[in-house]
Amino acid sequence: MTNTATKTINSILGYTPTVPYFGYSGITGPLSNIRQDGSMDNAFHSFPDTLQGDDYSGDYGPNFLGMMLGPAVYVVDDPDVGLVAYGRIITINGKTATVQPRDDVRRWVSVSQIGVCVTISAGLIEEVFFDVSLPTSLRLRIVPSSSGVISVIVWVETPGTEDNYVAGGGQLERARGGWNFNLASGEANVVVSKL
Repeated sequence: MTNTATKTINSILGYTPTVPYFGYSGITGPLSNIRQDGSMDNAFHSFPDTLQGDDYSGDYGPNFLGMMLGPAVYVVDDPDVGLVAYGRIITINGKTATVQPRDDVRRWVSVSQIGVCVTISAGLIEEVFFDVSLPTSLRLRIVPSSSGVISVIVWVETPGTEDNYVAGGGQLERARGGWNFNLASGEANVVVSKL
């Protein structure tokens, strides 16, 4: 490592020796500040001589907001290492890639090979499937995140392509600029494909 990189890593280890967060995993830190009754500590002191919450100082609010708005799954076909995804578990069986989001929120997926980003209003994206040899569409399996979720709105953006994509796969109605899917059966299978 360069001298600057070594200093940076040593600083992280020096200031927080028990919890060095590197890269993607650091965004889940605010979850450790939630008490059993659902209320929050402003901060949690992770030094071995403290190991307790702090009701009076800390930056829990901005951190929690960042954790809720920031998580996403990015699927990229890297020329050096091949198909990779951040915030996920990915498996390839034949021509089909299966991505299982593992971030805290599981409501946003970007697949660069297609140029599509998909966001959902409620529930969880349980799995995403697409053909790695001809990536022109993807299928999402969406499940409720709690017993009260009965429908989900799916929004499709196409920042990486000039093509138009739509969501389909069931009885559809347009809602809030997206497509509304019913989750009453316990899940929705949504196909995002080119017009």
